[in-house]
Amino acid sequence: MPEVDLEREQASDAVRIVVADGDALSRKMLTGALHGQILAVVAEATSGHEAVELARFYHPDVVLIGDRLTGADALQAVHMVLQAEPSSRVVVLTATPDDEEALK
Repeated sequence: MPEVDLEREQASDAVRIVVADGDALSRKMLTGALHGQILAVVAEATSGHEAVELARFYHPDVVLIGDRLTGADALQAVHMVLQAEPSSRVVVLTATPDDEEALK
């Protein structure tokens, strides 16, 4: 089980977010941009499987999934997260400029 960050855990009034992306810099940039009074990044994941584990543990309102995950692609991760935490909303982030390519 992940270590519990008390500051993150106490963000009960904020929208709770799990950020999942295989690229550490992307995760840090997203986390820094999102963390504030109404948004709380409660966990970061590098893989789809880790995103599912963290979603089960933290019960986030939103799971942001980047397109550079390890272990499972973004689409697989979306399905796994929604099975594990049906009340969470999932947003997939991609830097791919081509819509057709992003949907693959």
